Amino acid sequence: MRLIFRDFPLNEIHSFSQKAAEAAECAGEQDKYYEYHNKLYENQKSLAVSNLKQFALDLKLNSEDFNSCLD
Repeated sequence: MRLIFRDFPLNEIHSFSQKAAEAAECAGEQDKYYEYHNKLYENQKSLAVSNLKQFALDLKLNSEDFNSCLD
């Protein structure tokens, strides 16, 4: 059995969903996809880019690599 998880941002419902999905992928490049994904769900009302970058810091990701990826 294989579990495949895919992001399907719903831009019509949440204007920050696309960037949040991109941020999760950037975190995944540092092997922290699921940790970041959980952080997004815990903070669904705070998904501005500045917050996405703060979440990366909170998870101790390499901020230079993360920010470069996200930007």
